[in-house]
Amino acid sequence: MALEENKELEKAMKIIKEMSSNSEEWERFTSRQKAIINYNSSMSQAKEEGEKIRIRKRQTSR
Repeated sequence: MALEENKELEKAMKIIKEMSSNSEEWERFTSRQKAIINYNSSMSQAKEEGEKIRIRKRQTSR
């Protein structure tokens, strides 16, 4: 298992190294990563807001 993870890590590092040598590819990669982070952050925030609303509704319906 650890050997498989190490191979995957090496593969990922090789890809990142290749991409970082090409500034256009690196820009695309970082843009995609930022978009993923922003999306996940927005979804987390929406979930928290939804939970707050649900709690408020439950408290007012009692």
